[in-house]
Amino acid sequence: MIVALKPDKIAWCLKHATAMVKHYESLYGCKQYNHNKIDSNMVGVQGEMAVANYLKSVDPTLEIRENYVDFSNNTLKGDIVVAPNTVIEVKTVRPHHWENLGRMVPPKQLTKYLNRKAIIIWAVAAPHDLEVTLKGWNHAQEIAQLGVYKKTICDNTWLEDESHMHPMESLFELF
Repeated sequence: MIVALKPDKIAWCLKHATAMVKHYESLYGCKQYNHNKIDSNMVGVQGEMAVANYLKSVDPTLEIRENYVDFSNNTLKGDIVVAPNTVIEVKTVRPHHWENLGRMVPPKQLTKYLNRKAIIIWAVAAPHDLEVTLKGWNHAQEIAQLGVYKKTICDNTWLEDESHMHPMESLFELF
């Protein structure tokens, strides 16, 4: 599923990603959080925005809260919430990373996702690209049950087999 973002939305994503980098550097310092890069955050924000846009376009009656907009508010749960309480987390990687790094969640994040009974949507985007590919989705519980350990720059639980993802179209059966 490909979602197109307009140039003004990409500009917003860049501004937002830049603000995120400044925010986290002020909290943790550059050396302690050295993978806090604008392009990495940009890819994440593009994925989150694409998912919100996709949900709205398929079912305009859904009440959607875009929590990713207020990244500094620690009380918000999930990147996106579909009312009344379906929590969606979006994991976005660059196209050349999909095979080796796609469908991964660090254990600490997975624990949070499990507690929230979250849905994880897998996305692929290149920084500043107008198109975001939504690859599929999983319940956090499925990642916990089917995932395998994989070490990258950190520990991860990896949904190694892509066939375990649900197609994007089936997501709307949950709402």
